Order: sequence, then structure tokens, then C-alpha cells
Amino acid sequence: MTNTVLESANAWKSGGWAYIADCSKMVPIGTGEIGELVNMTKAFVDAGCKAFAFIEGDSVLLKIQTKKNTELSKTGVLEGHFAKLEEALEWLQKEVNI
Repeated sequence: MTNTVLESANAWKSGGWAYIADCSKMVPIGTGEIGELVNMTKAFVDAGCKAFAFIEGDSVLLKIQTKKNTELSKTGVLEGHFAKLEEALEWLQKEVNI
């Protein structure tokens, strides 16, 4: 998935882009998978990603995990956490100007 997104991101790099991760139907990942997500975050930021919007539904555990991923990436990328996609899209338009 990372490579697929990065291939498309080349066209968006000059204007910046954001990644929306819909985690609402996911179960929290294991510790072995954290490194892969951290590397993905770093690669996306290096490719011009301005922000990550996480759709987590009502899961507090997913919110904690996604925040930890961003923290471990040490990229300082802007992140938002939302219950619904519509909230994330509004945030990206108003706050991130994407």
C-alpha cells in the first residue's frame, strides 16, 4: 500500500497532500506492526504529505495507537482524529487548506 500511495503522491508533491486513514473497522495492531506504520508515516511526510486524518469511530484505543505512531515517527506531521469521514474532510479543507 505504501508504494501505491507514494507513486500517486509524486503528482501532488508541489501542492502538498494529506492521507486519510479509515481505522474505524480495524482492531488495534500488534507491536510487531508498529515499525511498518512508523516507516510509512516517514515515507509519506518525505513525499510531501502535510497531514494525517485518522477516522477512528468511537475507539479510544485506536486514537491512542494512531497518536503513538505519529509520535514514534518523529516527523512532527499535523494529525487529526475523527469519528467520521465528513469531519476529517472538513478539517483538511479548513485547517490544512487541502
